[in-house]
Amino acid sequence: MIKVKERSGNFYFYKNDKIITTPNGSKLKVKNKNQVERILDDFKKQKYSSNPNSILNLTLFSCNLDDTEKGMIVTKVIEILKCDS
Repeated sequence: MIKVKERSGNFYFYKNDKIITTPNGSKLKVKNKNQVERILDDFKKQKYSSNPNSILNLTLFSCNLDDTEKGMIVTKVIEILKCDS
């Protein structure tokens, strides 16, 4: 059973009273209650395992990024958007 606990404006996911982590050990956390519900739906349906673009898998990916990687992505998106205008 997956449980969710809110702390300091973030929602953390627990299984068997242990926090769920990403492959690199980061905590699975989100800031949006709607996203919590969608992730719980993915867990219940287990549809995330075969879909790399499921909300759960995308959230695991984003939680797995460190600050440097997040900055690189933002920089690249801004660069692409400037070229489109």
